[in-house]
Amino acid sequence: MNRSTINSGEPRRVGLSRIEAVVIAGMLAVVVALIGPAVWQARQSTRQIGARNTLRWMGVAMSQYEMIHGSLPQGGSSPSPQRTKASPPAAQP
Repeated sequence: MNRSTINSGEPRRVGLSRIEAVVIAGMLAVVVALIGPAVWQARQSTRQIGARNTLRWMGVAMSQYEMIHGSLPQGGSSPSPQRTKASPPAAQP
């Protein structure tokens, strides 16, 4: 005898009803809505910690450079943009 027909003569349906599926989907939506901001905040905190560490190591590098060379490095290491014939030179004071 089949296990689903032990209690009654009719076969018993196995699975979820539509109402149960909707309730489960609603519960999952609530859980995601509650957990989402916490996950976002944790990611933001991780980014901030990474930025602080980067700035810290830049400060350490600058300090070591100053100790070795006796001065801080010059700023503006990127080359200035090339002037074209269309743009006039800047006025000299």
